[in-house]
Amino acid sequence: MTKKKAKQSRTITHQTVLIIAVGAFLVGFISGVGFALFKTNSTLPATSNSSPSIDYDKMEKDFVAEVLNNPENTEAWIQLGHVYFDTKIYDKAITAYEKSLELKPGINF
Repeated sequence: MTKKKAKQSRTITHQTVLIIAVGAFLVGFISGVGFALFKTNSTLPATSNSSPSIDYDKMEKDFVAEVLNNPENTEAWIQLGHVYFDTKIYDKAITAYEKSLELKPGINF
């Protein structure tokens, strides 16, 4: 009879450990999700009508001038490609990106 009680108490101990482990996992998971949601919401930029807008025309002129003066400037070609992409001028963006790849094959954008 004592063997049966010892075996039964061991089973209860394993069950208790399993319940505690699952409970700790759930508490950690829920805390992580809550923290991620809090962190994501707290880092969103405030929207305001007074925020400065991006002057793509000026950026385009500056980068075009740079690549004309220094056609080997890979970073300027990439940035020019970004400006064209952001303004939905995709054919020029592709051309600028291709030029940067000619200068530095395998470069990451």
